[in-house]
Amino acid sequence: MNKEFEKNNYIVIRQFLDAARAEELALLYMNGEDPNVFVGDIDEAPKAIARYNYKHFLHLLCERTGEISKLYGSAVLPTYAYSRWYKDGDSLAKHSDRPSCEVSVTVNLKKDKDWPIYIETPNGETRAVELEPGDAMMYRGCIAPHWRDTIGDGNCVQVFLHYVDIDGDNRNHYFDRMNFQSLCAFGANI
Repeated sequence: MNKEFEKNNYIVIRQFLDAARAEELALLYMNGEDPNVFVGDIDEAPKAIARYNYKHFLHLLCERTGEISKLYGSAVLPTYAYSRWYKDGDSLAKHSDRPSCEVSVTVNLKKDKDWPIYIETPNGETRAVELEPGDAMMYRGCIAPHWRDTIGDGNCVQVFLHYVDIDGDNRNHYFDRMNFQSLCAFGANI
């Protein structure tokens, strides 16, 4: 595992995407061809518009697996992509993610004001990370508590790319397999 990642629970990746591609992806998301699939995220960000496995973000998830493996220092497998469009008054509750988010990447696609994400280091220190469009933060999603304060008047579009260590305890969550099996067990119509 990358030593800086292990020491801090995160690393910042400047220009993970070029600004033009970030803008293009944000606009595709914001002008989605099927607006009925946008849903609120009740637990962490109840007002934000959220989407699970949007096709353009699934492509990005798979496309960047090799790069994330190199940054992480070991091979990772993709689990799922998630996205949120935060608007005026939205916030993100302090939380840690589920096992499918062992290695997570949050990518800023678009923003109209600064709005840091906060993350706890292993020693309990709080760090504020500001991302510009195209920048990303790779973090230990299922270990490190992270959150955002209220945005106030503003907008921010983020995509989250989630992975698991191929040799780790969460490896069976690849392609969100464990979540899919749980949904099927409860009779979800997938």
